[in-house]
Amino acid sequence: MPSSITPDKAIALLRGAGVRPDVMRASLTLGSVMGFFADYLGHSEKRDYWIAAGLLHFVSRQGPLTRKQFIEAGADEEFLSIVAEGEIELDEVTPRPGKKRVPREEIPQLTRAEKLRTLLVTLDHLITFVQAVAETRPQKSVDGMKVSAVQKKFKDRRFMPSVSRAKILDGARKLRIEIGDFTSKTMRAICDSEEKVSNIMKDVG
Repeated sequence: MPSSITPDKAIALLRGAGVRPDVMRASLTLGSVMGFFADYLGHSEKRDYWIAAGLLHFVSRQGPLTRKQFIEAGADEEFLSIVAEGEIELDEVTPRPGKKRVPREEIPQLTRAEKLRTLLVTLDHLITFVQAVAETRPQKSVDGMKVSAVQKKFKDRRFMPSVSRAKILDGARKLRIEIGDFTSKTMRAICDSEEKVSNIMKDVG
C-alpha cells in the first residue's frame, strides 16, 4: 500500500511522543529543509513524504516511537526502511588515507529512495553544524551568515567534533552537489523555515 504519511501526521507523532523542545525544533527544521531539497532535486511530487521523513528522523533514532505507530500514521515499507529502522549508514565515496578518490563520474546515480536516505544523514550533520556556527555570532541566527564562516569552522576539527565532516562531504558528493553550494542552499532553507518553525513551537507550547 502506498504511503499516506503527511507532515501533519508526522508532527502529531512528534507531539504524541512528548519529545523535548530542542528535538522538536531540530525535527521541524530538518523537515523544512528536506522539503526544499525535494524541490531542488526534482522530486516535488514527493515533497510532503520527504518533509515527513525529515520530521521523524531524530525520533526514529532515539526510539520513542514504535513500528506500529509509524504504520498507523500511514508509513509504507520504504519509509520504514529509510526512517524507522534505526541509524542510517552511508557508503563512503570521499577518500581516506591510503585510499584512492572515487572520480565523480564513477559515483553511482542515486535512486529517489537513496537520495532521501543520503539527504537525511547529510543534513542531520550539516544543519547541526551550521546552527552551531550561528550560535557563535551575536545575532544567534543563520540569517546573514556567510558560507565562508561555515567553511572556516569546518576546517577547525576542535569545533563541533561530534559532527561528521566525512558524512557531510560524502553526502554532497553522492548527491553531485558541490559542498559550498550544498551548504549555501542548506543555510537558505534554514532561514526560510525559521518563522514557520517558531510559530509551530509556540503552538506546541
